[in-house]
Amino acid sequence: MAEWSNAAVLKTVVPQGTGGSNPSLSAIFHLFGSKARSDSQDMSQANVSGIVPGFNGVGILMQLWRAIFLGITLSVLLSGCGSSSSASEAVSAPGPECKPARIMPLGDSITQANTVLASYRRPLWIKLQGAPFKSDFVGSTRSNHNGPNPYQDFDLDHEGHWGWTANEVISMLNIWAAAARPNIALIHLGTNDLHAGQGADGVVFELGQIVGILRKQRPNIGIALAAIIPSSGLDVSGFNSKVKAAATQLDSPGSPVVSVDMQAGFSIATHSWDGVHPNAAGENFMAERWYPAIIKLAQKSAAVVCG
Repeated sequence: MAEWSNAAVLKTVVPQGTGGSNPSLSAIFHLFGSKARSDSQDMSQANVSGIVPGFNGVGILMQLWRAIFLGITLSVLLSGCGSSSSASEAVSAPGPECKPARIMPLGDSITQANTVLASYRRPLWIKLQGAPFKSDFVGSTRSNHNGPNPYQDFDLDHEGHWGWTANEVISMLNIWAAAARPNIALIHLGTNDLHAGQGADGVVFELGQIVGILRKQRPNIGIALAAIIPSSGLDVSGFNSKVKAAATQLDSPGSPVVSVDMQAGFSIATHSWDGVHPNAAGENFMAERWYPAIIKLAQKSAAVVCG
């Protein structure tokens, strides 16, 4: 099974302004081209015993060997996890044998939703079908609160739990993560904690514990940590500032963490049906913000896409 075991070779992100060129391939062509010219000049000037004048046998063998090696190198770069994209969110697309990214939507009722709404998970799943890699939602449940999801046309697995606090999630997360084996976690937690009167610092500390548990089970996991959507009766600005700072502190090369701003642009009047939970427009709003965070995690570490 093809996997991204070496991000330096098999994960190629096309930088902006390159016009879609592949810097790795260009470097190889330059290396072999200049080396071949140098060897050709050296060998043509050499007086090699036993070689007919005008017929540089050693030089020809050297060029043949380099041609074979160049072909093997290009074959490795262009197979396995696929070629790179020239889009602004470019990331190497895993090939058909590459394992899908296992994405765990992790949170409370905002992640789970009721039997009327799909949750942000459905519009996000639809957007992910256009991503340059395969995805698989994972979690211990497939239901919404008090019944099935009203839509059955997407991957229903998730880890959203109606009414739960971060501390309650901590109590079960080792079991969930061990079973689901996520490559990516989408965390939107803190609403119930703040409504219950817990201080922002305590909730942020528990979010750090959640990240630690996920890393214990999955050392290379990528984490999208949300600054939560606004909620009636709460001022979430101070809490969200602390969440963003925590995401920066928790970020690491082997297990990247990115913050996702769900507050800016979210209108309770427009995007919520009860002042706390998103309506269909709010779910689309959230999906639009999760998606680039997932792409960013893929760019930071190939392991979170094809681990």
